[in-house]
Amino acid sequence: MKWVTFLLSFLTLLQCNKTSDFIAIDSQENEPPYTEVGLYEFTITGYKNIKADWKLSAKRAFVLNGSGEIQIFNVDIQLYEKNNNTTITSEKGYYDKEKKLIRLQDNVVVKAGNGKSLYSNLLNWDEMSQRLYTDSPITIKFPEGDIINGVGMVADKKLDKVIIKKSTGYHPAQK
Repeated sequence: MKWVTFLLSFLTLLQCNKTSDFIAIDSQENEPPYTEVGLYEFTITGYKNIKADWKLSAKRAFVLNGSGEIQIFNVDIQLYEKNNNTTITSEKGYYDKEKKLIRLQDNVVVKAGNGKSLYSNLLNWDEMSQRLYTDSPITIKFPEGDIINGVGMVADKKLDKVIIKKSTGYHPAQK
């Protein structure tokens, strides 16, 4: 009964479209010891004005006890924008529903619909401000071939407006 109550509470907490298979977690290998529920093929969609604004998919996810966070693995995020969607991938991260924040880490790649790409090992997506940000090293590649390196940045989801906190290099395209 406790398990059913927790499961219903969890579904109510998310309050978004989702598809997933629920499994009970014992003490299995490679899984955080502080979880109660594990999910495979996890998907959650965020809405803005009755329209899908973003979609997060993960191969595995674990609800962390008492934190309100979900740990996610093999992450794929779609940020929807008129004719200019952005895709973000990473090996792992955390989704915090209360803060409306997704923290990604390990091989984070952002590919904007305009051809720009961003690479980092740590990146945050703030749903409320619609901003990507990090204090970690980054590399931005432009469609023309130019590359900018830096440490720390704030950007819109299309990578049209990027503020780099500390530039560490510029490499013009080879022509």
